[in-house]
Amino acid sequence: MMPNPGSEENDPVIEVLDKFWQEIGRDSVAKSIDSLDEMARQLLTVAGILEGLYFHGITFSDLRGNLSGSSLLIYLAPIVLLLVTIGASLFVFFPEKFEADISSWQISKKNYESILQSKLKMIRIASWSFVVSVASLIVVVAVYLAG
Repeated sequence: MMPNPGSEENDPVIEVLDKFWQEIGRDSVAKSIDSLDEMARQLLTVAGILEGLYFHGITFSDLRGNLSGSSLLIYLAPIVLLLVTIGASLFVFFPEKFEADISSWQISKKNYESILQSKLKMIRIASWSFVVSVASLIVVVAVYLAG
């Protein structure tokens, strides 16, 4: 049976769906800063572990004194990229100065959006540098195994 086109306004299913998606929208806005902070924590943890493992592996390898030119750059790239990931992830937690006036919702909204954009920018930098650092680690392993 086809619903009557004019009856959507009074349809209880539409009302329930509308309330549901409004709640989802409110929750996603309210929790967006927390989710960016959590992602930054995870990137810090994983990048820190990879940095430590890579540095430890290089320190105890037979590469010391045998690298020069492009091969040196290939082996240094993961270190630099992981440090960029760690640095950008840390910047997510740096406080931002903003105008405080809790009586104005417009100022509160502007501050929230500014904080969100700043954190999102740093997360994007950290994420991309992490992806590139993992790719560079794969290249390093391939170069090392190739001899």
